[in-house]
Amino acid sequence: MQVPRGSAVLQRMQNKEATIFEGWMNQNQNQTSSPDWLIIAMTVSWTIWNERCEVNFQNKKAEPLAVSKRAISFATYTSKLNSQDQLHNINTQRNSPPKPVWKPPPNPYLVINCDASYDSNTGLTGVSLVLRDSANTWRGCSAKFYAGVSNPEHAECLAFFEAVSWSKEMRHTHVVFETDLQAIETYINSAKPVIAWENESILIDVLDCLKFIPFWLCRYIPRDCNKPDDELVEFSRKFRVTSLA
Repeated sequence: MQVPRGSAVLQRMQNKEATIFEGWMNQNQNQTSSPDWLIIAMTVSWTIWNERCEVNFQNKKAEPLAVSKRAISFATYTSKLNSQDQLHNINTQRNSPPKPVWKPPPNPYLVINCDASYDSNTGLTGVSLVLRDSANTWRGCSAKFYAGVSNPEHAECLAFFEAVSWSKEMRHTHVVFETDLQAIETYINSAKPVIAWENESILIDVLDCLKFIPFWLCRYIPRDCNKPDDELVEFSRKFRVTSLA
């Protein structure tokens, strides 16, 4: 009775804690209002349990009024923390940049997304390519398995080389190549030395292949925009798949 709104919680006497808690949960589910009363009830229960432990195991004298004051103080404290967390989450959502969204290329361009999955323990690598058009319609895909790859950048360069070679074989005239390794995009578009020297020869071969494609673009996309490739590339590496569809 010392706790505000306490009389509304104990609507009828029960002699089993499980029955009391079950009744509270059912009552909370049937109400559309704020569950503050349930938080207070649980806080009071926890405080009483701590007090009983000290009485039983440390021979402390029970002090019901002190227990109620501690419960109220702790419930107020946790309520303020919860409010601060909610305010922080709201501010974070407001200030955080929007999540990147993948967009198809303009007509008549096709787009090839490429990705690699590299296992540092074995050097086994899966490479995947996904081909779509300007209407975001699937036009084909490819997977290839490699062994003896030296590092993740090596794997990504191989994936990009496979994408360009595939496009050359299909005689595309307008194509966008998308990679989630920004260093590749920087090297292809700006010729800046941002790639390890042992991987640069792969991208030099890429530039030779690009000469046979009249209109092409290379752009970086965040990994979150490369989900179709992520699933295919993991499958290729785990099951050592080399296939074209």
